[in-house]
Amino acid sequence: MDPKQEALDNALIRAAHFGDLEGAKKAIKAGANLHARGERPVRAAILNKQRDMIRFLMQLGARITAAEVAMGFANDNDITDGKKLLSLTDTGKFGVVSRRVSVTDFHDKQCEGRMFADGSVLALVSDFLGNIHPCVISEEMMKRVR
Repeated sequence: MDPKQEALDNALIRAAHFGDLEGAKKAIKAGANLHARGERPVRAAILNKQRDMIRFLMQLGARITAAEVAMGFANDNDITDGKKLLSLTDTGKFGVVSRRVSVTDFHDKQCEGRMFADGSVLALVSDFLGNIHPCVISEEMMKRVR
């Protein structure tokens, strides 16, 4: 990747993370990619509850997956129980669930998840301490979905 483009994209992601609308506008005007790294700017805004930034990026055409909507809902409602989030997912609250999936996490543990009709996956994965957390599966981890 072009180092200048990477710097612009990083500036947009950072602005989205911190809810810096002026910084985001500046980065986009300079040529930052709204869809950089698999919609990373809007994901950063969602995970950090930056509602104005989410609206701004969506108006420009950022795409949000059903799994990201579920994570945003969990963050907004302080839902830390992954099983509860998957139960809500099964009701269709965040979109149509096309199938239940098993994901192998980075610790080679089998984790439960849901694949939505849009192809996004929400799964319960373990962190380095063995704690289980809901997570939107990245493209890199999609290779581990069964």
